[in-house]
Amino acid sequence: MNYPVHFLVAAVSSFLALRLLYSFAINIRLVDLPNERKVHAGEIPLIGGLAIFAGFVISLLASVPDLNQVRGMLIATTIIIIVGVLDDHHDISVRIRLLMQIVAVLVMTSFSEVVLTDLGDLFGQGAFLLAAWAIPFTVVATVGSMNAVNMIDGIDGLAGMTALICFLAVLFLHYLAGDMALKPILLVGALIPFMICNLRHVKKVFLGDAGSMFLGLC
Repeated sequence: MNYPVHFLVAAVSSFLALRLLYSFAINIRLVDLPNERKVHAGEIPLIGGLAIFAGFVISLLASVPDLNQVRGMLIATTIIIIVGVLDDHHDISVRIRLLMQIVAVLVMTSFSEVVLTDLGDLFGQGAFLLAAWAIPFTVVATVGSMNAVNMIDGIDGLAGMTALICFLAVLFLHYLAGDMALKPILLVGALIPFMICNLRHVKKVFLGDAGSMFLGLC
């Protein structure tokens, strides 16, 4: 698998999505407005998450021959992006958002079998198996991760850089194990254009709830 090419596809797709969505977001009022808690100037489009999602999905579709391998991730992330965009635009209720987060994680565990089966050798007695608690624990941990990233998304670059460091750490661990992982490579590629736009002063964009929840899920 040509990882540099897939990385570039993710980065270019994310960059183009940012360019295409900028004016559209302003026109439909998908923007963040300054108030007593937000000291930024002017209307800032909340399109970072959409652009990262676009870069990730386009590069994933171009690099994975059998989409059945990633259908759970694709469906789950699509649910989260839709809920996040609706929340960014209309401020949906916390209960609905939490419910849809749980649904997205259950879809991911059901179709992609992404489940935390153990917690490693916590007590020096071998792997601490979760057994029947594996899926409930996975739901709680993943929903917690989504909301944790959402909560720290209050300073330019903080949530994005935290996610970037996490994805790079996963890549490094795979490298130590003697293999490469496609998913974090694509996520890093899709994140970089957003980080550049988020940290500059001209045509700045924000991650939005869609982006923070997407990064937390991934």
